[in-house]
Amino acid sequence: MNRRILWMGVIGALALMGATALFTYWMGRSRGLAEPSRSGVQTLPKEVTAAVSVVPVRESVLSRTATAYGNVVPPPGGLRTVSVPFDCQILTLSVREGQAASRGMLLMTVTGSPDAKLALVQARAQARSDEQTLRQVEARHRLKLADDAALAQAKGAFEASEARLKSLEARGLAEVHPLASPVDGTVLRLPFSRGAVVPAGAALAEVAGLGHLEALLGLEPGDAHDLHPGAPVDLDMVGDHGGPPLKGVLSSISPAINPSTRLVDAYVALPRGGSPPLGAYVRGTFTLTSAKGLVVPYAAVLPAGSGGVLYTVQDGRAVRHEVRVVVETSDEAQVSAPGLAAGDLAVVTGNYELENGMAVKVEPHL
Repeated sequence: MNRRILWMGVIGALALMGATALFTYWMGRSRGLAEPSRSGVQTLPKEVTAAVSVVPVRESVLSRTATAYGNVVPPPGGLRTVSVPFDCQILTLSVREGQAASRGMLLMTVTGSPDAKLALVQARAQARSDEQTLRQVEARHRLKLADDAALAQAKGAFEASEARLKSLEARGLAEVHPLASPVDGTVLRLPFSRGAVVPAGAALAEVAGLGHLEALLGLEPGDAHDLHPGAPVDLDMVGDHGGPPLKGVLSSISPAINPSTRLVDAYVALPRGGSPPLGAYVRGTFTLTSAKGLVVPYAAVLPAGSGGVLYTVQDGRAVRHEVRVVVETSDEAQVSAPGLAAGDLAVVTGNYELENGMAVKVEPHL
């Protein structure tokens, strides 16, 4: 009986040892542990190597810019309007829009409109009638046939009609009026053609005086927050590649968005001489931010929280850097991180697969 129990214990122990060995073997394979080869020598699992391409980190000045478009316009107070204080008719035009004009140069001739001339004729007739009425009332008043109230009424009517007549005659409604340019400059607008009847006070011509011209540009609202008066602006005519850009200065920025363009109006003072002509379509380039530091391609920085992650390659291994993005453009980023220096090899492709310390194989960067 005792011998039978002994054999059963031996068999159970052997079965337990076999199950334990088999379990350990399969766990070792699933975890990538070493396993015996046919020769009995253990082999280590093959390490994963990531293929990457790199570029050197460089130290440079990186600027973020904004581009705006607009037209060359006269400065404040530089636009002069030509008009007359009565309804008129244009007899002749001596200039064209866009033409240079000197001070005193003939722009056009006008005379009173037909209705204005008719009003003058009616005013003269009314004045004569009121004068005759006054003389009759004065004669009757001397004969005690009209009282003081009737005399005062007649005098008032005559004085009113006489004042209106003098006003119309002073305007020279029946005369021909030559209208000249008030300043040396450029004829911007001639809104009416020859023979047109124009209301009193309407602009017959607009002349932009010579002086410091301005460019009116439309800025994106987000870019306008980073600019202040006095900032330099590079300006060039759209489609003109004949020379370097002009150097302008931002003179003012509107505090509100223009409802017509949905942009922010920015006025740029142009230098005297060599500036684009009035009305020219121009492009302005503003520098929003600029700093000197470590620059890498934008693709090298992986987004992570409020900053980013950059991998470099050292001794065939990936090194993780948590970076702060100082300035960024559409294709480059200026970054700051402890331990990062100019000349380090920044990973630009394959970086999404990396972990700190992972083996890497550097391939040519296309």
